Amino acid sequence: MDMPLRAADFHGSDLDGVIPNESELTAGVRIVPGRSYGFFTDTTLCIGCKACEVACKEWNNLPADHLGLTGDSYDNTGALSANTWRHVNFVEHGVRDDYGTPAQSGWLMMSDVCKHCHNAPCLEACPTGAAFRIEFDTVVVQQDVCNGCGYCVPACPFGVIDVSTLDGKAHKCTLCYDRLKGGLEPACAKSCPTNSIQFGEVTELRQLQPILLTCRMPRPAFSLRFSIQRCGNGSARQLKM
Repeated sequence: MDMPLRAADFHGSDLDGVIPNESELTAGVRIVPGRSYGFFTDTTLCIGCKACEVACKEWNNLPADHLGLTGDSYDNTGALSANTWRHVNFVEHGVRDDYGTPAQSGWLMMSDVCKHCHNAPCLEACPTGAAFRIEFDTVVVQQDVCNGCGYCVPACPFGVIDVSTLDGKAHKCTLCYDRLKGGLEPACAKSCPTNSIQFGEVTELRQLQPILLTCRMPRPAFSLRFSIQRCGNGSARQLKM
């Protein structure tokens, strides 16, 4: 079988090994244990390409969800689940009147993910200690400790965590714990082509938080460590608090 030209041209690496602290090059932040990390997602920059979804599934080896069409907008994954740890919402919010095209819908694309709450309800509801807080101040689930009781599922106010039908264990976003330990930024943030998903220390991300404005969209603002910042043009920003 013929090898593609690109693969033939770049058959090896010019590097001697793994780049130390690669996140400094890709995200401008050094990952240090004991500090709090998270995402700042600016939906005004999101183009709905779902690169973050694909990167998440690829890195974490997650199976596909809902292989058929849902008939609900352009969204084929539908929602966060045990197999989908990132989900791009396609929110249709009325007919646009600025371009003069009849029946042209206005869209808001928002990439949703676990909020890694400061007071995480899933962690508090877990009877076995499978959900725990790691050295980067995020919450992960140990599947070998999880007994599959599912108490964490109704405890989560954001519908993030879910029990898998494949292994009977709870699964959710880990903020790419294994990548953080290796000095890499999370796969979803690194793959975002418009820098809509920005990774960094929570204290620095808070400085990106814009002034809260009243928005036309009837969407609640979340507390905990995550909030939706609304803008007067119908867009929204989300920040892990």
